[in-house]
Amino acid sequence: MRRITGLIAASVLFVAACGGNDDDNATATGVQNDAADEIIKQANDGDLNPDEGCIREKAAKLSDDDAQKIVDASSSSDTPDLSPEGLAIVGETASCLSGDAMMNQIIEGLPEGVDGDCVRDKLKDVDFGAIFETGTTPPEVDQAITDCGTG
Repeated sequence: MRRITGLIAASVLFVAACGGNDDDNATATGVQNDAADEIIKQANDGDLNPDEGCIREKAAKLSDDDAQKIVDASSSSDTPDLSPEGLAIVGETASCLSGDAMMNQIIEGLPEGVDGDCVRDKLKDVDFGAIFETGTTPPEVDQAITDCGTG
């Protein structure tokens, strides 16, 4: 389960660094639909409450190669080695997940020495959707991690 959700989390940072593009409203077909199925399955397994239609719209923009890599990774323990464009698209799928569930994933991924409850409290009003609108991580995230360091 962690392969794709971990990839989503890493891709969020990539999207924040490079910006995203959400202009297309296509629906996934073929291997892109299979990739969407896998992302949805793993998001459900991770209790991330995915919006399936939203994920299918994002997955429709994957190249055949990136979509196939996601599908192939479902039967292995490997994280798919996606192109930069594929990483950005998978990162965009984070906007299709529950904000609370994504916060839980962020808290679980914090480095040792950072108080998760403190970070959660400081970020309770932060709009993570802004990552996809502005292409930048909200400055409150870095500040919360710095403020909540325990070591």
